[in-house]
Amino acid sequence: MNDHTVLDTLGNGHRRDLRQIKSVLGKIREKDAVAATVRSEPFGVFMIRGSAILSVATEGLLVGGQPLETVAGSGNPVPDLIGLTRAETVSTTDADFDVTVVGHGDIVEASFEQQPSGRFTVTGCVVEAALRDVLTVGGWHLTEPGGGIPAVRLCSLRVVAPADTHSLPVPGRLRGTGAGDVAG
Repeated sequence: MNDHTVLDTLGNGHRRDLRQIKSVLGKIREKDAVAATVRSEPFGVFMIRGSAILSVATEGLLVGGQPLETVAGSGNPVPDLIGLTRAETVSTTDADFDVTVVGHGDIVEASFEQQPSGRFTVTGCVVEAALRDVLTVGGWHLTEPGGGIPAVRLCSLRVVAPADTHSLPVPGRLRGTGAGDVAG
């Protein structure tokens, strides 16, 4: 997916085609490569690409830790899910990157590795969790607390659009207690 398409997808965060989402959700099986677009209050609109897995807890489908359906096998998408398509397999190639050049409001594409999800990519707006001095995308840490050091699960990072070059809505900085602010 090219950068222009990514920005278009993230910019259409107010639209939800429930019929299309249910159609795709009904056809997805474990290990299928999918791209889920999610709208979240603290993290804005972001996209997760990876392999669908079955949750041990709910037996529902997940991608990158993000639930796709409300009840296992129901075909009913979670309310935050605003887009769902089949996708290309996520690259497992790590690339050199520098987390110190990324800041709040930048649009980035970041790959993470976390079992049982495996390798997945999150594309969205960088949100700073100010209390812990952590940068996140879609709730996943880009940096360790204190900033400047790549998060343990981060495998690659690419800036799609610096904050001052795009017109997408930028979520506010997180100023909570840090508990539950980010996925990890």
